[in-house]
Amino acid sequence: MKHLLISLLLLILSGCATFEHTQSPPISGGGQVNVEVSNKGLSGWSDLPIGTHRIDDSQVIISGHQKGGGAALLFGVVGVAVSHAANSSSGEKKIEGLEDKLKINMNDQVYQSFESQIQNAGNSQLSMSNDSAANSLQIMPAVVLSFDEDQLVRPFIVLKTELLDKQGKKLWKSRYLAQSGKAKPLVGEDGWISESHNDLISSLNDSVDRATQAIIKDLSEPYARDDANFVLVEGYFPYVKKKLQVGGYKLVEDEGSITFVPKLGDVIVFTGTNVLEKSEYQITPSDEAKPVFKIIKK
Repeated sequence: MKHLLISLLLLILSGCATFEHTQSPPISGGGQVNVEVSNKGLSGWSDLPIGTHRIDDSQVIISGHQKGGGAALLFGVVGVAVSHAANSSSGEKKIEGLEDKLKINMNDQVYQSFESQIQNAGNSQLSMSNDSAANSLQIMPAVVLSFDEDQLVRPFIVLKTELLDKQGKKLWKSRYLAQSGKAKPLVGEDGWISESHNDLISSLNDSVDRATQAIIKDLSEPYARDDANFVLVEGYFPYVKKKLQVGGYKLVEDEGSITFVPKLGDVIVFTGTNVLEKSEYQITPSDEAKPVFKIIKK
């Protein structure tokens, strides 16, 4: 099994992999596009690693608690034969007693963020209407609570994104993943959720704004995925317990965040456009000759 997993990882990180999630959207001065927020959710087959736990009647997904499988936990379930059920049960125990507080649906917030930011950006191409004669941008939100090896939690917003033509044919797909704030325990006085405060919702709202802003900018004037801006980013990525060093393209950077596209195959569950809390990551200019993926040992 160990050799199989290593072979899978090498395949995915090699030229044999598909890289659709790293590609720019095929929109620049085109026709009208309707933004639609969907309840479809993420696919357990291709969008989530082995052993995640979904909270019932919620968009919240628990990850980072999984044991075993090594590199396999970075993949969707495609081609990986491990026990999902045992790890999912472990994730359920992580949030025992908190289920009611974690019944979160971000669809309304995502819709409102798109509506507000489209107006602020003066983007005439994107619309929140239901014009059946226009292409549509389908947005499927999820919330990922990602535990690291120190049991700290990073909440991420994931917006799975698909561009469809008027006949429903898929023209492009990607993921936009965003976080806001530094890692801390899930519960306790200094945690995301306590008796006196709920910092989790505030963080998720900020992350929604970061993700929707990245999508709108990328659609109106696609970010360059430029080798001249190839960097190594070290830190904790969505779903993954271990600290990683990942190579990819820096799209833009501001005082608080870096927008980064890992140059990894689509089957890796955090590929796509990541808007990361800059203070949580080490960013180093590099070149594509350096390894694009490495697990950092503590």
